[in-house]
Amino acid sequence: MQEKLSQSSKAIVLQGKHSLQIKTDEEQKSEVISEYLEKYALIANRTMTPELYGIYVEALHDLPLSRIKAGLKEWLESGDKFPWPANIREAGEL
Repeated sequence: MQEKLSQSSKAIVLQGKHSLQIKTDEEQKSEVISEYLEKYALIANRTMTPELYGIYVEALHDLPLSRIKAGLKEWLESGDKFPWPANIREAGEL
């Protein structure tokens, strides 16, 4: 799979064998937040809902994708509870 950054739309182009998929920055943020929230939910034995996903996406929307990823990864490695959005923000600053 090959990745390219499109300067005009700021979207990642993922090229597979038979398809071309363009993901916006917001879609990428939403996907990575959902991926990590699922992990946290498994650890904490919690059930995630679409509404809860939406709250996290809304609360973190202003951060760059790289900082969101860093915060989510840091919290997964060092957090000791299910994170609030503020925990993810703070962990992304480290």
